[in-house]
Amino acid sequence: MSKPEATEEQDRELLQQIAAQCKVVAHLATALAKIHSDYEVMYRDDRTSKPMLDIAEIVGPRTASFMDQLGDMLNALDAASEDDEWTHPIFQEAQRRWPTSAPLTPTAPTGASS
Repeated sequence: MSKPEATEEQDRELLQQIAAQCKVVAHLATALAKIHSDYEVMYRDDRTSKPMLDIAEIVGPRTASFMDQLGDMLNALDAASEDDEWTHPIFQEAQRRWPTSAPLTPTAPTGASS
């Protein structure tokens, strides 16, 4: 069964939807970048305080997971470049410390009812 031809209006709506989705992805990526840029400054400038250490075991695995996912996304877009080489040792250390990156959202224990 062949797909019916799209009308010019449907084509325009499709392109507008895709443009809107791209805008949302850019917005979300910018927000994620801002949050993690702030984290980087906090951890770089305050390496030993109790509050920073208290959340380190949340932020560390979560950022390792984000790195993996974002790296996979960029690789799928063929967006990796030689400029990214500085990240390789950071990825390796994250995998050493958190070999199975933490899930992005909490999961219920096995056998738990919802």
